[in-house]
Amino acid sequence: TVENERQKALVYAAEKAIIMQAAVEASSKSLEDLQQMHVQTLGELASTECVVAKKGSELEVLQNDHEKLKVDYDSCAEQLRICEESLTRKDKEIVKHCMTTDNLETKI
Repeated sequence: TVENERQKALVYAAEKAIIMQAAVEASSKSLEDLQQMHVQTLGELASTECVVAKKGSELEVLQNDHEKLKVDYDSCAEQLRICEESLTRKDKEIVKHCMTTDNLETKI
């Protein structure tokens, strides 16, 4: 009968509505989970960016220190070169003096 068909259609529609409601609830739960993961990932990203920025600052400090040390090293190397030249001159003067002294002793 028409009434029977109508009842079956209503039951079918009610069952479909229950299934759809469950699907909507599952989707809502998945969306909430994804939003929470997104927030957590953003937090992790922010933390990582902070670490990267800190490491970048540390790297900059080390590069500056390296440049200063390089300048100091170059200065020390130049001073060493000057001292070695001076020592070479002094050695020559000493040898010359010794030779002069030897010549004087042989003359005496």
